[in-house]
Amino acid sequence: MTNLEDDISIGRWGRFDSPAMESAYQATELRLDLERGRSFLWLVCLGAIVFFRQDWVIFGADFRLYVSLVVRLGVLVFCGLALLSLRRHVTPRKLEDWMIGLSVILSAMVLFGYSTRPLLRMNHGMNVLLIMAFAVVIPMRLSFQTIASAIFASATFLILLVKHPDSFIAVGVTMVLVLTFTLGFFTSRTFHRVRRERFAAHQSEVRIREQLESAFAEIKTLRGLLPICAACKKIRQDDDSWKHIEQYISEHTDAQFTHGICPDCRQRLYPEYPKRENI
Repeated sequence: MTNLEDDISIGRWGRFDSPAMESAYQATELRLDLERGRSFLWLVCLGAIVFFRQDWVIFGADFRLYVSLVVRLGVLVFCGLALLSLRRHVTPRKLEDWMIGLSVILSAMVLFGYSTRPLLRMNHGMNVLLIMAFAVVIPMRLSFQTIASAIFASATFLILLVKHPDSFIAVGVTMVLVLTFTLGFFTSRTFHRVRRERFAAHQSEVRIREQLESAFAEIKTLRGLLPICAACKKIRQDDDSWKHIEQYISEHTDAQFTHGICPDCRQRLYPEYPKRENI
């Protein structure tokens, strides 16, 4: 059995240092992560439809509207394929691959929308929600969540600069992006560690219980009435055979016998020897 302390050690990026323990954790948490992933995919589908309605209001029958339609249809197709794929033979690696793809295509959709809209039409509240979604909601490892959040926040900032905002808007949006990214990172890091610490505590409990059960299985006890011969002290077994008391006790307990002679038997058997301590 491997050292438990080494198995439950968690690194700075919120993953078990032991690959075996990390794999066991991912397999155990797969069902919950899958539910989160599917729910977010449906939410993205809904968002793609809603934002296309906003594009219609902003652009009307403009060329940018049709480009936006193609982009959002691509997002819907991707989400549909992901939902179908995640219905069967799902593994932690497969789920994470789809979530990485979702992060890329979702970022592309939102950033495309920002790049085509006027400055005053940019929904900066959506930046906060999406960065937090990358950091906490989408089931990926902490490093991937951090990279996705950082890329999206940086791209949003660059798009904002291209639109030449005044200093008040630029500083305000920059502070919001930095604070949201920082909050998302530490929230995600804590979330990953807490989930793994809970799993490690459960694994520790399981191992301790197994060790106790193994120890109890090795303990042999004698209970009840033992039929014993009044003359030779042999013990009768269930099959009516008789065994010496030493042999019987050795077979039914962990006790072992060593022999000596007590003072009374020494005096009776060897009266010619002077009286002394037990032989």
